[in-house]
Order: sequence, then C-alpha cells, then structure tokens
Amino acid sequence: MADPVRLEWQVPVSQINAGQTVEIRLRAVAESVPFERVAAVEVVLTWSAGTLRLVDQVDPCTSSPCPAGTFAWSTSGFPDDSAAEGLNTNLDDGDALYRAFASLVLGEQAVVDAGGLWITTFRFEGRAPGIGWVDMRGDAGIAVRTRVIGGDPIMDITGGLGPAGEVLVVDDCLPPDVTAEGSRYLRVEPPPRLAPIAFRIFGDAADPRVSCIARYVQPDGTLALLPFFQTPAQWGTFRIAGRPVVPGAEYDLETVCQDADGSTRTSDPTTVSTWAWGDTNGDGLLAIDDLTRVIDGTEGRFDPGVTVWQLDLMPCRPDGVLDQADLNAVGDALLGVPYPCRSACEPGFDLDDYRRLQSCLTGPAVLPPGGCSGFDFNADLRVDLQDVARFQREFAGL
Repeated sequence: MADPVRLEWQVPVSQINAGQTVEIRLRAVAESVPFERVAAVEVVLTWSAGTLRLVDQVDPCTSSPCPAGTFAWSTSGFPDDSAAEGLNTNLDDGDALYRAFASLVLGEQAVVDAGGLWITTFRFEGRAPGIGWVDMRGDAGIAVRTRVIGGDPIMDITGGLGPAGEVLVVDDCLPPDVTAEGSRYLRVEPPPRLAPIAFRIFGDAADPRVSCIARYVQPDGTLALLPFFQTPAQWGTFRIAGRPVVPGAEYDLETVCQDADGSTRTSDPTTVSTWAWGDTNGDGLLAIDDLTRVIDGTEGRFDPGVTVWQLDLMPCRPDGVLDQADLNAVGDALLGVPYPCRSACEPGFDLDDYRRLQSCLTGPAVLPPGGCSGFDFNADLRVDLQDVARFQREFAGL
C-alpha cells in the first residue's frame, strides 16, 4: 500500500504591489516514506480573482537533466475541459484545472521525497489591494478532483492539501529604478502599479548647473512644469536627456501616484549621478579606452553591457547617434577641455559667447582641442551659418 503525498503551496514573498507579479509554486511532499513515485498530478486550482490575476504557468524543468527537486513532465498545463466541467474556458474567473503527466511511453516517473518535488509555478499579477490567496479544491464535479497518482503501482496516493498560499497586495507609491547611462542620459524603469503615475526630477541643490531643476518628466524624456500621468505599462523604460542632464551631476527622481479620487502621493526619491564628462564606462576615470569604446560604437561594435546612450555625448541635445562629434567630445575631454554645453540652469549665451562663436566660425573649429563643439548645434563637425542661426535663437531665449 503506497503512502500518501501531500500537495502544498510555496509563496516566496509576503507582499507585492498592485501590477507586480508573484510566482507561487506547487509542491508535492512524501508524508511518511523516503520517497514515492508519481505518474500524474491533477489540481483544481482556485484563487482570489478580485486581488490576483493568473498570468501564466511555467515548469521549473523543461528538459533533462533537471535541477534537483524538479521533473520534466511530458505534459503540463491547463487542458481543454470544455466538454467536462469547463474550468479552463475562462482563466480570469478564479478557478482552473491543472494537469501534469509523466511519459508513460518512456516509463518515466517523478520521485517525491521528504524534501519535496517542485511540480510547477503559477504566475499571478496583483490586481487590487487586499489579501491574495491561492488554494486547491478537493473536487469540481464528478470527474474532476485534486489528486496525485502514484506510478508504482498506478493508484491514487493523494495526502493532505494546502494550506492556501497567501500574499498581501498593496498599492504603495514606489520609487522608480533610475540608472545613469553615460554622462548625458538617465534611464528610468517605472515601478509596478496599475494606476497612472508621473515622475518628478530635482537637481542637486548644491550644484548651480542643476539646482534650478524641479520639473515633471514627459513621455519623450523632456521636462515640463505640469505632470504627465499614464500607467507604468504605457511609460515603459525611457530615458531623460537634453540640457538638464549634464555630466557629473546628481539628481533625485520620484514617482507621483494618482489615486482614483484624483489625489496624488509621492514616493521616496531615487538618487543617481551621471558619469563624468568623457567617461564612457562609469569608472570615473578618463583613459584611451573611453575613446576606443566610442570608435567601436561608431562602427557598430559594442561590448556586452555597452549601449549607444553611454557613448552619445554630443550635440548639446543628444541625438542618439554615434558619429565624429562624439569622438571629438571624448578627445576634448582627454585633453582637459571642459564640458562645452550650458545646462538648463546656467545663464543664456552672452556677448563673450558671441565672440567665441566668431572665432569658431572663422577658425579650425570643432576638432579637439578647439573647444568649439558646444557651438556645433547640429553635430555636422563644423561651426557654420546654421549654427549661427541656432545661436541667435538661444541668445534670444527662444
């Protein structure tokens, strides 16, 4: 007579945010013997559909050799049961039928011991604040029930079920994940949430280049006085760039959460610092490797982890293109030429700048160490009448 096998839930975290996913594991444990052989598992799955949404189901092992404590099932998932109880006709209503079979043709069987067998994983998304739970029903009609089928001999060896797995779903206003991507870009990953959010950025109050920055981020990465609300899924991963983002500066970025009644809440800030001018790998040093990295990038070669945005230094409003202007910028930095562009907080162009523009217009301008790259507004490697026209607009504050 075979001894029973208990089915239980394993929930790795106790709390998630609405919009965040949690992976809940279904496990089998031999209750009283060193091990049991299992040929099949059938589970009538039920969950709190008001707080959790079933996203998908994934197995811990899909091919041999499997990690210890797992098994490669021949079939595993939600079968078509429309001709029977119909639990799987709608996987959004809080119940489903899950089945896993070992290969009878190959004679394979899962081994369940006191350490347990990780059968499969169900992924759920937090739908609304509250207690989210996942459980097993003993049956769902005449032909469908939760059971473990032993493999030697073939028989029902179902033991205890549960208890239910629980996770607390909250609606906290979480800070964004922000990283510096070079000296000219900030990469933003929105926090999990279902309701709309906006982002507000502040410059370091002690840094005159960015101390005036207290603006809301727009979908295109620019800044404005008013917030722009949309869901994290609509935001996606985005980058902040332009005149407000300068090399070697510190910023605070916070999430502004909008609730159903129109009120807003603000997260704790995420603090991030851009890389130094000319530094293309974030090590805080200037070396020939920084130039080599940009050369490779202009030719389409990128080492693992290196992105276009880490290497895109010029023009003053970065264009996402790697070209000679970026090479010149690193060359200038290596020769000690300071960052040539004005930040959003610095005064506009003045007559001294106009005199510098004239010398760049008539001289061998942009190539290092000329220091004229800040006037090459269109990054065409020369200071010409187009740049003069752009300078005049900037001079006038347009």
